[in-house]
Amino acid sequence: MRTNVGAIILALVVGAGLTVRAATVPELWPTNNVTLAGNALSARLAELDAVTASLTEKIKPAVQLQKIIFQINANVPTTTHFAELEKFSKLPAEGEPLTQAIRDVARVWLARVQIKAIEAALIQYYTHRVRFPASLSELGGALSLPLRIDPWGEPWAYSIRAPRGLPKLTDQRYDLGTQKYPNLAKQKSLPVPVFTKVAMSQIGNDKTLTLDSAAGRAVIQPGGVAAGATLLHIGDNWALLASQDRLFAVKF
Repeated sequence: MRTNVGAIILALVVGAGLTVRAATVPELWPTNNVTLAGNALSARLAELDAVTASLTEKIKPAVQLQKIIFQINANVPTTTHFAELEKFSKLPAEGEPLTQAIRDVARVWLARVQIKAIEAALIQYYTHRVRFPASLSELGGALSLPLRIDPWGEPWAYSIRAPRGLPKLTDQRYDLGTQKYPNLAKQKSLPVPVFTKVAMSQIGNDKTLTLDSAAGRAVIQPGGVAAGATLLHIGDNWALLASQDRLFAVKF
């Protein structure tokens, strides 16, 4: 099914008199970590809903994940999308590059949601003891079962330390992350590669993308990697890629 998403004209109305304009693919899967709120968030979510109806079933989960990311960035209560992130995080490792990318990106965002919950328990612990626990196991029942391992099935990377310049106060600060990304709590997001040229070529039914970046030129098909980003899908005039913590689109 061939769909020119960039040409879709949206005629939805959100809330009281808010008209949703036509959306382009880069806006739906932006290259930066966009923060929207209020009417702007409602409009973007409506755009994603409208575009979803025009896409193949294979692409629809990528739209749903993007909706969750927009809502997390807007500080919508995380309980509303925890279950969906958990579902995406358990997708099989084998199969389509798009499925694998949705799983991997969802795990990063699920870890961020879980880290916030763990940090709340740590603050509560500190309030009563004026120190942080030596290990997360000391939190006991304050740490629910789903929070005891990270989304990759590993123990959390947790340690206590002293504030800078106060070496004797060894339990007054902590570091928390995952085994895979130890600094995840401190990293808000990583920049995506910048491609100076994007071109598509097609031989029969096979599409190939040529991507120029500071790392050089890459000629790849879905599943291939260019400048650290994985190509997931090639549309009619756009392509979907994934970095560590996001899906993003480029036009050609």
